[in-house]
Amino acid sequence: MRSEQLYIITGSSKGIGLGLVNHLIQNPCIRVIGISRTKTEIEHPNFTEIACDLSDLNSIPAILDRIFPTGTFSRIVLVNNAGTLGKI
Repeated sequence: MRSEQLYIITGSSKGIGLGLVNHLIQNPCIRVIGISRTKTEIEHPNFTEIACDLSDLNSIPAILDRIFPTGTFSRIVLVNNAGTLGKI
């Protein structure tokens, strides 16, 4: 029996988040959930994409059931990579 890990990555559609997703999905024991405002072109059995604007706090409760599935994982990791740059 393999020991699956779950990685939840915010900001997964660009930059560091996208690079991390592409790296992690190559490991068959890692499931990745990517959360971002824009869709990626990644189609992989280890990857689930959720469209969500995390700056809208009212949108978060609606996706919690999709973020935390009923599976059992040996480790759950959150990589909070989403961000916005306001006025400078």
